[in-house]
Amino acid sequence: RPEFALGKALLSQLSDAEIDKILSQNKLKKFTRFSCVNKEEYKKVIERTRQYGIALDREEYIEGICAFAVPLNINRPDSQAAIWAVGLKRQVADEVIRRYSEFLKEIAKKIEIRFSLG
Repeated sequence: RPEFALGKALLSQLSDAEIDKILSQNKLKKFTRFSCVNKEEYKKVIERTRQYGIALDREEYIEGICAFAVPLNINRPDSQAAIWAVGLKRQVADEVIRRYSEFLKEIAKKIEIRFSLG
């Protein structure tokens, strides 16, 4: 599902045209009061994911749950990958989000290096 952090991270690896095609074929569902169902707003979220290298889900899929996902650049044709972490909202303050985001990005870089070595 594109609505949660992992879906956002995977979509961020696609071209704008591919994202438009997927969004035209799939309705964004309102799972919680925090869900983004406006396609233009959602595309801005994807652009921020590209810009910052991490996708966030702050209770958008399940209330009380936050998730983070980092897209992986594995340089494999027709392949996409991402790493994903999930936590309880009450345990995930803004500072924790920043710390975990950087941690996931570091892990992603290590995984990307391993893929590039073959």
